[in-house]
Amino acid sequence: MKEINFDNVTLKLISDLSRICKTKENNYPIKIVKDESGIHIKAGNAGRSVVFTLDAPTSAFDFEGSELCFYDYNDFYNYATLFEGAVINQGTIGEGRNEVEALIITEGKRKVSYPLSDAEVIKGSLKNVKWADPAAKFVFPSDKLSLLSKALKFLGTKDNKIKFDFSGSEVTITASTELNKNSYQDVVELNDEVEEDFSIVISDEVVKYLINIDYRVEVQKEGFIRFFFDVKDNAASILATSKGDD
Repeated sequence: MKEINFDNVTLKLISDLSRICKTKENNYPIKIVKDESGIHIKAGNAGRSVVFTLDAPTSAFDFEGSELCFYDYNDFYNYATLFEGAVINQGTIGEGRNEVEALIITEGKRKVSYPLSDAEVIKGSLKNVKWADPAAKFVFPSDKLSLLSKALKFLGTKDNKIKFDFSGSEVTITASTELNKNSYQDVVELNDEVEEDFSIVISDEVVKYLINIDYRVEVQKEGFIRFFFDVKDNAASILATSKGDD
């Protein structure tokens, strides 16, 4: 049995991002890959319209082997945070044919176990996330995100649209609903002027996955927007595809 060094900040961040992978069965499948540079996650929703990546140092979750698979990461995280001074060990539970790999969380004489999954059952995992040079870049601060999130709640319907209109040195962000004429608009300065005006439209679902933090945003004209952010030693991103302006 191996004791695993871990960082609570990383475990919490994975939990926050794993909402993107929620399945119809209400589980949150996650595969964590480890190599010489650290640990890595690349996963998305069922339609691959929203994808997240996370890269962290090995010390953030120093498990044994090259990958760790969770059929329901949210379930594991609830166990991992049950005890204030939790110790996590990697080993096996059960005997004979019933023996399986597991993470065992303990505090004194208290103990809970989470069986690990085979990589084959983790359907949300991705091999890579390609990203070309962006047509536009801007910083999206947490206060503007907070206002946009509140405005989306006021719109009151599901599947609202968020349109990004790029022109000159600014991007105009407009949230609107099909139900009525209500809308919310804000303007953000771009890092550099765009060569030509263009627009992309995404679902408000993406904003619901963003945690309240400052983002570095990159956009491609083909209809891709990517939100980059850092939390402690963790580098993460959320990539969304355009739903089209229909």
